[in-house]
Amino acid sequence: MILPVWHNISKAEVTEQSPSLAGTVARTTADFTPEEIADEIQPLLNSKPRAPSAPPTPHRDDTP
Repeated sequence: MILPVWHNISKAEVTEQSPSLAGTVARTTADFTPEEIADEIQPLLNSKPRAPSAPPTPHRDDTP
């Protein structure tokens, strides 16, 4: 899960500098305090079970 937080930058500034990020759902400290962002994110983290991670791929050493 990726939760973008833009710090001290507005959506208009992000759009101006990087139009491809304009549609990204994000929170910005220009509009919300870090505490408000954390309060909004916390229930999302608690409500969705994490998918199990894949076991590491064994490393093959082809040297004799």
